[in-house]
Amino acid sequence: ATVSMQSNGQAVELRQEQVQNGFGEHTIVWIPLGLGDRASWPQPDADTTYTVTISNVVIGEQARTFTYNVTVFVP
Repeated sequence: ATVSMQSNGQAVELRQEQVQNGFGEHTIVWIPLGLGDRASWPQPDADTTYTVTISNVVIGEQARTFTYNVTVFVP
C-alpha cells in the first residue's frame, strides 16, 4: 500500500516507513512534513484540512483505495 496527502490541492511531503512483519496487527505508518520520528505536529495558524489517500490496499485478492479527511485545528 502507498500513502499520499494533500492540503489545499497541494501534495504534502511525507515519508512512508518500512513494513515490519512478525508481530502486532498489520499497519501502515507515514510521517508527513519532514517531521522527525518523535516530533510533535506543529500548531497551525488556522484550521487545516488534509486529504489522506491510501492506495493499493489488498483485501482478499482485490486492490482498493481509501480516502479520508483529517482537520488539524487551532485549539
